[in-house]
Amino acid sequence: MLISLGLALASAALLYLIRSDPFVASWAVVAAAIVLLPPALGVGRPRLKRALLIAASLLLVFAALDAEVAILFKPRITVEGGGGYVARDPLLGYRPRPGARAAIKWGRFGQSIYDAHYSIDQVGFRLTRSSAAKDADTTVFLGDSYVFGDGLNDGDTLPQQFSAAKGYRQRVINAAFSGYGAQQVLRLIGSDRLGSQLGTGRRLFIYPVIEEHVRRIEGRSPLDWMGSPRYVLDGGQARLAGRFHPGLDGVLLGMVTRSAIVAALHNQSMLEPTGGSPELFGAMVQQARDEAARRYGARFVVLLWDEPILRDRDQHNPARAQRRAAMVETIAAELKRRGVEVLRVSQLIPDYPARMPAYIIGGSGHPSALANRRIAEALAARF
Repeated sequence: MLISLGLALASAALLYLIRSDPFVASWAVVAAAIVLLPPALGVGRPRLKRALLIAASLLLVFAALDAEVAILFKPRITVEGGGGYVARDPLLGYRPRPGARAAIKWGRFGQSIYDAHYSIDQVGFRLTRSSAAKDADTTVFLGDSYVFGDGLNDGDTLPQQFSAAKGYRQRVINAAFSGYGAQQVLRLIGSDRLGSQLGTGRRLFIYPVIEEHVRRIEGRSPLDWMGSPRYVLDGGQARLAGRFHPGLDGVLLGMVTRSAIVAALHNQSMLEPTGGSPELFGAMVQQARDEAARRYGARFVVLLWDEPILRDRDQHNPARAQRRAAMVETIAAELKRRGVEVLRVSQLIPDYPARMPAYIIGGSGHPSALANRRIAEALAARF
């Protein structure tokens, strides 16, 4: 009885200390329920009580480890008015919550990596200051966290820097979000969501690609459990085949992926360039380009983060760096075969290897404000 009470009190204390992490808190609640179950039900069988106590102890150990990993690695997110800044979306699976204002702090082992504020406009795009003129040219930036601007304030994102380089004379839309891939790009372009946001002038869609996007089309992004669109290869074309994890598996994945330990293991696994179909990825990008031209009369350009840009994430694993570089070239060859216009980042900032620490957010690997400014200025000069 005393052991059960002690474990229950430990669970309650752990729940209080880590109440900001729902996954770890849920494990503490489960552990408390298990240790309180035998005395509550008056179970007299020693073996059953012992088994339940062992199970509760293991859960508490996992919860404690998960809390420690969360403290060391997970971002701390504060959203103005409460709630999160990520919302379910029937079209893309998930998206930034319209109107959200979020403060994001992230560090490792007590060392700050970034402290940034994200503002989302009323449409659900990252806030970007640009022209509101109806007859303005429009540039739409698509993609993932590299474009959304993980770790950066609103003024330092690539779309915002591009808008500034253009003298705020264009409409510039940041339609990217963390974890997005070609599936969201194709689905978004094929919908009516962008239409009302575009000016009547010339239109340009820019899709920055990292080699990880090939694996993301398999539903391997952390938030794909929310129902990201799923495409399959059918006769050489990408065909929409529903959503990833539409049922109970999505609910379970949603619970599991709140674990800091699971998230850390997943992020590490995504660095290995295995899985995914370059042919399906190429078909999806080609169809996004064709749809952009058909619906909006827009030019579509892929901005490829090529091999020199990737080395910062593989300094201690040169073999993996070579495999990732090989995947980049596979992507480039597939897009070239399909006639997709590709521009390499290394063409825009050729001094990247020499100035790598200045061009990345240390500990994150995402582009820094300086890298975005250099890329934006080069893009503004070309387009």
